[in-house]
Amino acid sequence: MTTVIHMPASIVVVDDHAIVRWALRNLLQLQSGWKVVGEAASGQAGIGLVEELQPDVVVLDLSLPEMNGVAAIRPIREAAGGTRVIVLTMHDSENLIEDAIRAGACGYVLKSDLEQELINGVTALLNGQTYFNSPTACAVYHRLCGEHKLDAGRQVTELLSVRENEILKLLASGCTNKQAAVRLQLSVRTIENHRARIMHKLEVHSYGDLLRLAMGMQLIEPRSPELTAHDAHHDS
Repeated sequence: MTTVIHMPASIVVVDDHAIVRWALRNLLQLQSGWKVVGEAASGQAGIGLVEELQPDVVVLDLSLPEMNGVAAIRPIREAAGGTRVIVLTMHDSENLIEDAIRAGACGYVLKSDLEQELINGVTALLNGQTYFNSPTACAVYHRLCGEHKLDAGRQVTELLSVRENEILKLLASGCTNKQAAVRLQLSVRTIENHRARIMHKLEVHSYGDLLRLAMGMQLIEPRSPELTAHDAHHDS
């Protein structure tokens, strides 16, 4: 785990047990530059604290009075756009994990793995990453990521015409404008015009951005770990 680059870090703890909040506060504040700026015993109180304090991270239990933790995640995210939520719970249920991730949780740590895993998790969130330490949570997260990519890919496909989809796949798979024109029996100028419309519709400004979008949406298979200079100037 890399060193936290976001410092000082402000944290709010939401758990209905006073002894747990005390333990978490002491554990978290042992880390250089971390400060627990607020504690709440319920989901509703946690939302109010987040709105007031705008913390970097919320450590959130799921079993809370008045409003359970899953129900509190989305309002917490809405109360402070930059706040990231890590769930700390004893529950390793696929359904709960999925609900938490869909609501906006960026991390999920089991209380049985509390000490080091929570530190690693908060560190990850402060560095803009996600953190799911249990095999169940990891599996659910990766499944949902795959579904998201497929859904986004369908949206891109539906936004473009049939011809534009053909041209996008050819260009993104490595064809030059001239090669795409030969494959589709069109003029190079027609390919260039279609390409301009594709980039306008998808709001991208370079071929490199277009390729990254196509790969990220699973429209094509990755060709190499990095884009080459040729990719960035793919105009011939």
